[in-house]
Amino acid sequence: MKLSRTTIERVLFGDVWAFGPAETDESWGKMVFLLSGRIFGYDNPNEYGWDFKSGTLRLRRKDGEPTSIYESVTTHNGRPRMLGRSLLSPGSIFRLERMDPDQW
Repeated sequence: MKLSRTTIERVLFGDVWAFGPAETDESWGKMVFLLSGRIFGYDNPNEYGWDFKSGTLRLRRKDGEPTSIYESVTTHNGRPRMLGRSLLSPGSIFRLERMDPDQW
């Protein structure tokens, strides 16, 4: 499903998301997306904040520059999942997958 502001509000907030490479189930860490545009719980300067622009969820550095973009959401193992491409490492695909509450 293509992302829209409504989809982002319905799917993204209030849960914990695993962040990692798309080709494995490895998780580099957990993220919580705050309404303020900040990311909580994940400490990396390349994933400091987020915004939604032109139909894409963008993870951003502290200076506001986007580092990866996500254009759609699918379901994997019954949970929302987004695959996005890195703007810093061409060819790299990242995964955001909503975690089960018992894994938080």
